[in-house]
Amino acid sequence: MSTTALDEQGFAARWRAAWASADREDFAACCSAGVSYEDPATPEPIEGLEALAQHAGRYREAFPDLRIEPAGQAVAEGGFACVPWRLLGTHRGRFAGIPGSGRFVIIQGVHYLELRDGRVQRARGFYDLYDAGYGPEPSVSRPAARAAPSARAGGSPPGPTPRSARRRGRRR
Repeated sequence: MSTTALDEQGFAARWRAAWASADREDFAACCSAGVSYEDPATPEPIEGLEALAQHAGRYREAFPDLRIEPAGQAVAEGGFACVPWRLLGTHRGRFAGIPGSGRFVIIQGVHYLELRDGRVQRARGFYDLYDAGYGPEPSVSRPAARAAPSARAGGSPPGPTPRSARRRGRRR
């Protein structure tokens, strides 16, 4: 399918709306019946519209005030599309093994979609929970970490710094 044959932004809006609603029929509007899906919160790929809607429902349970917004322009080429998104919501329930924190979080991500006849056949979601401020605290004190030699280029300590830590002025 050529990029001109697919209304990229309309398609992306339907895809994000399906995630926001967690409704099987909304997914049916943009996915094949045998859609395959995986993301960091799925231990194995899930198959089918019902399983995908249930998985999206787990996001809704964890973030009851969940909003899914565009985080950039969707693009499509041939049988592939990328849909950037931003999840916003208050983390109230268990998500990806993390108990509810009561914190408002923003998670940036992208869905990489394989399409056939304008419908999603396979989708993979990519996002980083460190970006939302989740992740282990370093086991080495910050002054010791700064003084320790690093295996990474440039001598910086390993691992990302969550945005929430950067906002508080902490650095590695």
